[in-house]
Amino acid sequence: MSVESRYEAVVAVRQALGAAAAGLNEAFEPGELAFLAVTSKAELPIRDRLAWRVAQDLGEAFVVTREWRRADLAILAGSNVVAQVEAKALYSFDVLREAGRRKYLGYLRADRAKMQALAPSDRYLLSVITDVRGEIRPELKRHVVKYAPGIMTAASSYGADAVRSLATARWLEDVKTEFGETTVIHLDGGQVWGLDVNVDVFLTGPLEEG
Repeated sequence: MSVESRYEAVVAVRQALGAAAAGLNEAFEPGELAFLAVTSKAELPIRDRLAWRVAQDLGEAFVVTREWRRADLAILAGSNVVAQVEAKALYSFDVLREAGRRKYLGYLRADRAKMQALAPSDRYLLSVITDVRGEIRPELKRHVVKYAPGIMTAASSYGADAVRSLATARWLEDVKTEFGETTVIHLDGGQVWGLDVNVDVFLTGPLEEG
C-alpha cells in the first residue's frame, strides 16, 4: 500500500469509527441495551454494533473483523491493518473506588501494549461503563442482575442520582490523562425490571506510540 493510499485509508477509518460511535444510541431497540447490560458486561454488544456500523460505512474496500488475532476489533485494507480497537467493560461503582480505577487502567495499558505488538496501526481503547439505578428485586439480586451488591453499595454511599455523573467525570479525567484524546457517548439503555440503565462509552485514540 502506498503512503498516499494508507493515509486515505486511515482518514476513512477514523471518520467511520467516530460516526459509528456517535450513532450508537440508534443501534439498539428500546430497552435492549438495558437488558444486555444488566445480565452481562456490555462491551461485546457495544463492540459488535460498532463493528457492524463501521463495516456498513466503509463498504467492501475494507474488512472489519472481530477477534482478529485476539484483538477485539480490527479494520483491514487488503492485508494492511489500519486500526485496532480493544474494549473493556466496567460499572460506575468500579470507578468510584480508587482500587477499581487502578485495576481497569492497568487493563487498558495492557491492551495498548498488546495492540502495539500485534501490528502497526491506529489503536483505540473503548471503555464501557454501565450505571444501574433503582431497587433491585430480591429474586434478581443473586443470579440475574450482575454485580448487584456493588450497584447497591455505591447508590447507598454516594446517592443513586450522583453515581453516574461522578463516575463519568473521574473516568474521563483518568483516561485522558493516561491515554489522550477521548470522546464520550452517553447511551440511554432504557429500562428492564423497573431499573433505569445507562451506558457511557469512552472512545480513546488514536493512541500515541508507547
